[in-house]
Formats: sequence, structure tokens, C-alpha cells
Amino acid sequence: MLKKAFIFLFFIFNLLTAQDYIALATKSEGDVVWERGEEKTDLKTGSKLINGDILVSKKDSYAAIKFIDGSSVVKLFANSNLRLNTNGEDEHLNKYCFLEMGNLWTAVKQKTGIFEIETPTTVVSVQGTEFVVNVIEEGVTLVHALKGQVAVKSKFNDEEIILPADKTAKVAANEELQVRKTREDDISDDIKQETAVKNIKIELENEAGEKKTIKIEYED
Repeated sequence: MLKKAFIFLFFIFNLLTAQDYIALATKSEGDVVWERGEEKTDLKTGSKLINGDILVSKKDSYAAIKFIDGSSVVKLFANSNLRLNTNGEDEHLNKYCFLEMGNLWTAVKQKTGIFEIETPTTVVSVQGTEFVVNVIEEGVTLVHALKGQVAVKSKFNDEEIILPADKTAKVAANEELQVRKTREDDISDDIKQETAVKNIKIELENEAGEKKTIKIEYED
């Protein structure tokens, strides 16, 4: 059974890559514009994304995408602009995203190829971690490492650091890279809500009337 499932997933992966699909929209709320060349349309749950696609989230809007190799999830929050690009190398799908403005959260599995988030001032490289990127005025970038660690590099002076969990890096044009402890208010409430691990409780009862409650954790 496991072998059959693997063959099926391998077939789906090759089918999608043959059609140039790189990611799927797993959730879209509010007003999220999907740009492909000169075409613009509303992003829907289930939309299939290709290289060069741009997602623009408006006020009170949100989108989640998952890359087709299952390695990483990106959640894009309100007033953000994200361009997607990938390339295949050996058995991996390398991901290169450009966040022009706004906020995103991402979780990346280890040993699944290159994963980079570029902003106007910064390049963030990861190999298995969870983090938030916030781009504000004039390209100033804040990187918040939540789990694991990330490499943060300034595009202006090539200064690079390894940012551990619970630390925040700030990168701005013509300034030294700054690092401090992440504060509670660094992560907005909408990001906390959408990325929190949720759980449901199920009560089971056997023939003898004995009851047992199990808890299942999940993420949207």
C-alpha cells in the first residue's frame, strides 16, 4: 500500500511539473489578486500557480500556498506582494520568492532544496525552519526566526548572519544589519491566529462504557 501511494504521489508530482505548476493555493480569503503576465484574476482555493505568478493581497485578506513537492507552506497576509519562482535541481524543487511589500510566514522542511525569500534589501535562506518576514517602507526588512535558524544577508554590503530562533534581524539600505530578541508584539495577531496549531477533541466510548478522549492537532 505504501509503495502504491508513493508511486501515485510521484505520478502527480511529475504531471504537475510537466505542466509547469509549482504550487497550489490551499486557502484564499478576502481580496487576493492573482497576476500572470497581463492577466489579473481573483485567487481561489485550488488555484494552480506557475513560475512568475504574483499574489497581491489587499486589506483584511489572506492566502496560503503549498509547493507541489510538499516541502513548504507560505502564508501571505494583508497588503502584501509576493512573486513566485522555482527551478528543479536533481530531485529537489528550489524555491525563490520575492516579497516586495508586506508580511509572510513560512515553514520549510529540511533537505528539500533551496528556499529563499528575497526583499528589496535582504535575502533570507533556509533549510528547514519556521519564520516571518515583514517588509515595510523603503524596503526595510524584519526577519523573525520562530524555529530553527535562517541565514539573513544584506543586499547592500553583503553582511550575513545566522539568525537563531527567538531573534529578529533588521536590514535597511546603507545600514548595518541589526539583531535583537524577538518581542511579543513583533508578530501581529492575524499571523498568530492563522499559524497557531489548532486541536480538536474526540470522545470515544467502548462496549463497557469506558470513555477516552483523544486530541488531534492540525494546522489550516
